[in-house]
Amino acid sequence: MPWSSSQLDKHARDTSPMLPVYLIAGEEHLLVLEAADRLRTKAKSQGFLERQVLDAEGSFDWDDLARAGANLSLFASQRMIDLRCPGGKPGNQGSEAIQAFCSRRHRTRSC
Repeated sequence: MPWSSSQLDKHARDTSPMLPVYLIAGEEHLLVLEAADRLRTKAKSQGFLERQVLDAEGSFDWDDLARAGANLSLFASQRMIDLRCPGGKPGNQGSEAIQAFCSRRHRTRSC
């Protein structure tokens, strides 16, 4: 469900649980960064103390996304996986990997 900036602000400030997956996209790079910052702040307040950043550029191994979702941390009970796709076009393999990841996240209710 697409949200406006004000809807995202409201969600980031309320006490509702984090959703399993968020997609942040837009033409304005600064607005994208600010939206991600708001969600990271909310996540931290809910115990997401660890974040793994994956940069999907060039010869990115899409299996890294699946591995990141499967690996449990010894130090934090909840972890954010921040997948960055600067070109905005993950290709067929990337699209399939993202869909599979989101499907698993939806079933397990983790972020």
